[in-house]
Amino acid sequence: MDFAEALCWAALQGGMPLLDLPPGDAGTCLPAEGASLRPWGELTLGTQRSPRRLGAVDAGPLSAQAGALVSARRGSWSARATGAAALALSAEGAGAAIALREWDLGWDGRHASLHLGQYGRAIGPGRFGNLIVSDRARPLPGADGTLISPLPHLGTVGARVAGGWIPEERRGPDRPGWLLMAARWEPIPALELGAVRRSIFAGGEDGVPAPVDPWQVLLPTHPHVADDPDRQLADTDEAAALHARLTLTPAQWSTGGPEAVSVYVEHGGEDVITRQLGPLPYPGLAGVANLYGASVRWGPWRAVAEGAVIEDDLFRWYTGHRLYHDGWTLGGASLGHPRGGDARSWQAAVGHGEARWVSVEVEQVRRVLVADRIDDAVIIFPQEELRRELRLIAGRLDHPSGVWLGALGAARVWGRDFLPGTREDQVSLRLTWAAAPRTAPTCR
Repeated sequence: MDFAEALCWAALQGGMPLLDLPPGDAGTCLPAEGASLRPWGELTLGTQRSPRRLGAVDAGPLSAQAGALVSARRGSWSARATGAAALALSAEGAGAAIALREWDLGWDGRHASLHLGQYGRAIGPGRFGNLIVSDRARPLPGADGTLISPLPHLGTVGARVAGGWIPEERRGPDRPGWLLMAARWEPIPALELGAVRRSIFAGGEDGVPAPVDPWQVLLPTHPHVADDPDRQLADTDEAAALHARLTLTPAQWSTGGPEAVSVYVEHGGEDVITRQLGPLPYPGLAGVANLYGASVRWGPWRAVAEGAVIEDDLFRWYTGHRLYHDGWTLGGASLGHPRGGDARSWQAAVGHGEARWVSVEVEQVRRVLVADRIDDAVIIFPQEELRRELRLIAGRLDHPSGVWLGALGAARVWGRDFLPGTREDQVSLRLTWAAAPRTAPTCR
């Protein structure tokens, strides 16, 4: 089992820091052939709060978690589940919880796959998050179908369709459905072009709409409902993004060069509006946002820098739709970019090592609060929130005993929750252990 395989496997358990996987798409990790049970544990001290995979939260100055990943695979069929028990201590008292963090039943063929369950999904080029869907919130239940196929003289194309429901009562229709449609094209190995669209629809009970036109869910040529002051008519909440990633391999051209240099960009719209091409209507983007980044892998060194600008105006990213007020969130956490809307953020990290590695991560997030919207005017709360973080991470891959990680973090927050004249310092120390599998997983 090499470094990339171990990190790919350990990430399935949700215990890895944000940057321990190589930059870019981590690909698909399948359990090793046969059945296995692999325990893991985590201890956290401190008050720092950063979004981690699958909505993991360190609740309280002292928290401990323990769990296990149960997996099985036979040929193309696989199953896995991750459970966790958590205990948190704070000045208010103690709390405990037991949860099934992920579960997944799947079939993976040479060019296609089908999966059913509640597991993390991420579509896009980002390392810290994507505009449309990331895996930093609790996973949604649903099903995925993926098709990847080479085309003669045209490279490789892929398509993915996923759908399910948001399992909570919320402001607006409860338990609405969701749909993701994504496409990817690699005309040459160095270039990837992609698109993804997200839709929220139906739901019901006290928040009204349930009926919905299935054709409008598949292709929203009329994505807005007018003349509905009582909000009784069905509607869909749309968002979409395009992305491009260019990856060069200088080491193939000259001795001693970096193995990979990658640059990427994602451009998205929070809403889909109808545009015209002559007499033909077609969907277009409005309320745009952008994500951009670059990464380098050079021998034992890895580096990545990424920024995102998601500023709401008359269109609302993730929340505030006319029907689906809680929008594309679960438990208050964004299912898109982990820093949510109304924010400008950037992150950077440098890491060194393989079997033993260290990394340094820095992040800044600037958020504003939209207080109200009157016709075409947006009223911004005068106090913004500024957050700066530093994280030091050290890890070791020891095949008999597993993966060991230590993470020390510090943050300073000005104007937390948009309160004027406030400043707060936060620190945390997290220790994680995950047992190594007896045989390596399949990563592709």
